[in-house]
This record gives sequence, structure tokens and C-alpha cells, in this order.
Amino acid sequence: MSLISNQHIFGANIYLKQPDMAKKFELSRCAIQNTIKHINKFGTLENAPCAPRKRNTTENIEGIIRRLSDSNRRLTARDIHNEIKVRMLSECLVNSTTFRSS
Repeated sequence: MSLISNQHIFGANIYLKQPDMAKKFELSRCAIQNTIKHINKFGTLENAPCAPRKRNTTENIEGIIRRLSDSNRRLTARDIHNEIKVRMLSECLVNSTTFRSS
């Protein structure tokens, strides 16, 4: 049994009903009810931790971004993106010509 039920909250040996708690905290009864549901589900009032966002860049590209931004602090994100696009395109052209010649 959890410490908090839909009808009562246990604290300092005192049971309070939702309407009484709503008056005490100056909140709506629905807000109290939703808080109790959240505590019963997660065990805390904190938000549930989320998974981090998946990375779309490789270590190589991150290194290029770091070097570009360190060398010129005034570059915008668009400038860095265009520079990486040019570098990747030139690498693809170099690699494709070496495969064709062999």
C-alpha cells in the first residue's frame, strides 16, 4: 500500500481528504488528485528522466566542427555547415576518382 491514496494523504499521523488538502494548499481538488496519481505512479514529484537525444554527427565531423570554430570564432553555424559539406563533397570526389582509376 502506498503512503498516498486517492482519498487520503498520510503525514504526521493525520489523514486529510482531497477537498481539505485543496483548501489548505489553495489548489483545486483536481490538481491535488493529479499530484497524488503522479506520486503513486513515479514515487516522486520529479519528472521522469528522458533518454538523451540521439547523436547524428560522427566523431570525425565533430572534430572538424571544433577545429573550424576554434580557428575562426565568427563563423556561424550555417558557415560551418557549408564548409563541412564542401569538405565531404571533395572527399567523395577524391575517393571516387581513385576507385575509377584502379
